Amino acid sequence: MSFEKALQNITSNAALIKPAMLKNVDAAIGKAVRIRGDFPSSLKLQERLGNTVKESNLTVDQLAGYVLEEPFLTLRLLSIVNHDFYSDGRSFSSVHAAVEHLGLRQTPQILKDLAAARNYSAIFLGRSIALTRMQQALIASLLSSGIIGLMTRRTELRERTVIASYLINAGPVLLAYYKPHIYSGISLDCFNEKNIFSKKFMEVMKRSESDLAEYLTEILGLPRELSQIVGYVEGVPWKRKNWGFGNTKEKRAIVYAVYMGNILAHEICNFPGVQGLQALLREFEKNTTLSEPDLEALIGKLAGKYLERCKDLGLTALRVPDYLDWFKRSLKGKSEQVEWPGIAERINPFMYELRACFKTRRREDDFYRLPQAVNCTLHALVQGLNFDRAVLFVRHPKKKVLEIKASLGVKLFSPEKVKRFIEDPDADSMPDIKAVVNRQTVFDGLQIFDDGWPFVAFPIIFRGEVLGVFYADKAKRPDSTALNAQEQVTCMALAEEWQDISPDFA
Repeated sequence: MSFEKALQNITSNAALIKPAMLKNVDAAIGKAVRIRGDFPSSLKLQERLGNTVKESNLTVDQLAGYVLEEPFLTLRLLSIVNHDFYSDGRSFSSVHAAVEHLGLRQTPQILKDLAAARNYSAIFLGRSIALTRMQQALIASLLSSGIIGLMTRRTELRERTVIASYLINAGPVLLAYYKPHIYSGISLDCFNEKNIFSKKFMEVMKRSESDLAEYLTEILGLPRELSQIVGYVEGVPWKRKNWGFGNTKEKRAIVYAVYMGNILAHEICNFPGVQGLQALLREFEKNTTLSEPDLEALIGKLAGKYLERCKDLGLTALRVPDYLDWFKRSLKGKSEQVEWPGIAERINPFMYELRACFKTRRREDDFYRLPQAVNCTLHALVQGLNFDRAVLFVRHPKKKVLEIKASLGVKLFSPEKVKRFIEDPDADSMPDIKAVVNRQTVFDGLQIFDDGWPFVAFPIIFRGEVLGVFYADKAKRPDSTALNAQEQVTCMALAEEWQDISPDFA
């Protein structure tokens, strides 16, 4: 497929991802998550665990809490403790029980041998798509844990909830890590209906996220109970009529918590606006015993907890929506302001991946890389920089008009109706048209959307022809100011990657 046609069809990828392109992908994901698998554990967390051996007052609760901070270390510990060599015939579904069984002082050494430890900031440096999906996985676990905490005080249920959330997210995280172009193709196909990711995932992978989670519980040798729980996370739980896995109040609570935590995490990580988040909370209040104020309080605390988790793992923290601060109104007492890493630290993973992506020569039997480059750029503008919305405009193949093909961030209403005419009489004040005509990055002119300012627009140039424009803006506020020098320089650096695209790239 030509670059031009691929850009025109940037949100129609599922039909182009052939079975041969996914050959052995399930096996690769399974191999990555196994004991001593390819996907590493966090070096920073492993160092912390090593130091715990020296603590005379270390408790099982403390050590279990450390382990539960990292998804893949948690799953591998449960895998090893349920192995015939360590098991005494019992099944272990919680990290707390695993630590008690293996021994408080012996567990850190066992953990050290489960996988190679690597600097997470380094391994995700050129894997920004996987980093964004890892962010969603961590946020989902934090929210799921908080939700089950509102339902019950039983610690073992909270642990099983976190583990189930990790299992649901492990497959998509590893797909984004090892096949970012395919993961991006699925993500971009969800542009018009962001909540259909699971359907598109199923269409491409031929199994749902829950199916993949069940597969991982099987190859890891985890208790059947966990497999049953993740199998029931698929679909809206309060609409489910048949609960066939030992229908208990506790198991249903875990399914509810994991489902709600993951739906909220997906919404938050797509930055669509506060209204969608509020609507979800009202829906949850209507269909469960949870109250909207309690759920608001969880979200109000989320940014701080997520940032702390990233620091503990040595992981670059990508920003979450500023409007999460609105939910702090439900918190008692004064809440601390969250200090995010600077733009330079946040943008680097995206820049490295984008450059590597453009240098990759496509094999005939592989999916093309353009969706990865587009997805990477949209996330770079929103999560690497400080924009609240990023939009891809593509030039119509026959008409002199720009049309919206994809976006991330603040929701656009009827994007298909937005037409930007290249020969418009007011072209001199239209930043996207100026970017096309002048073939350069633009920061001035009249904003495209009334609710967004300041903004940036830069062209997509392939073989000397401008085929589209990236446009990004911030939510307009009474105290909004122009982009600072660092933001402008970073925007121009990002724009340069789209102005010298190799003729062989697609």
